[in-house]
Amino acid sequence: LRDANNNTLLGADHQPYEGTVPTGSWRIDAVVRDVVHLTLPPDLPPDDYKLAVGMYRLDTLERLPLLDDSSGENALLLGPVSISQ
Repeated sequence: LRDANNNTLLGADHQPYEGTVPTGSWRIDAVVRDVVHLTLPPDLPPDDYKLAVGMYRLDTLERLPLLDDSSGENALLLGPVSISQ
């Protein structure tokens, strides 16, 4: 989760499908859906945020490239995500 200044406020790393379906078994062009839960800190102010989503190799921690990387960091930027209290 990132703020308007692109500061990372919190994140979550995990293996897709809790590691039960290795990425090497995915078909090319397959649509993959996964659920990630973020626990927001109680003092997070109401605002519009964005999510940065990416994948990396577990053995090297190198980010996997995106075909259309407008972020410059191999991350898909989603948002705005409006958080209110």
